[in-house]
Amino acid sequence: MEAVANTINPDKWITNYYPFLKNYAKARISNPLDVEEIISDTFLAALKSKDNFQHKCTERTWLVAILKRKIVDYYRKRATYKGKMNRYAFSHEEYQETYHYSTAIIDGEEATLSNINLQALELVLTESFTQMTSRQSSVARMRIYDELSTEEICSRLNISKNNVWVLMSRARKTIAARLSHCEHVV
Repeated sequence: MEAVANTINPDKWITNYYPFLKNYAKARISNPLDVEEIISDTFLAALKSKDNFQHKCTERTWLVAILKRKIVDYYRKRATYKGKMNRYAFSHEEYQETYHYSTAIIDGEEATLSNINLQALELVLTESFTQMTSRQSSVARMRIYDELSTEEICSRLNISKNNVWVLMSRARKTIAARLSHCEHVV
């Protein structure tokens, strides 16, 4: 393959490539803050490895390749973390007294909740379930409240893994949409 005449110029990356990279990432990631972080990580990784750039493609193509890897890493990290909070058999008052709304245990690690109103969150979840189809609601309740695995949900509802994933994806979108309208929850 013939080398592309191209020189690396990190000083112009933001001006030349930021809008394109942002649109590319926004089409694949819904959270704007995550998009910004991934683009920053992309530029940082490119800056660290600029001496290894072999000029076999354009600078933009090289940056997009790095961005693609960052997006894959983003989804891998989310899939392994699973993002679910362990539920405790505390009443609202016991939780408030024990954790003072500042921390909670997430998969064995402490994480800041910063002013979350648990009663409002429960209300949002309940309202979200009413906006879902009965199948979506059943799958979401089994996953969130019963903490069942995909296999257990498949067995109980006699549906495929793909069906569970699609139903959970739609349920999450419903919950996220409801949460985005509720400033008092988070």
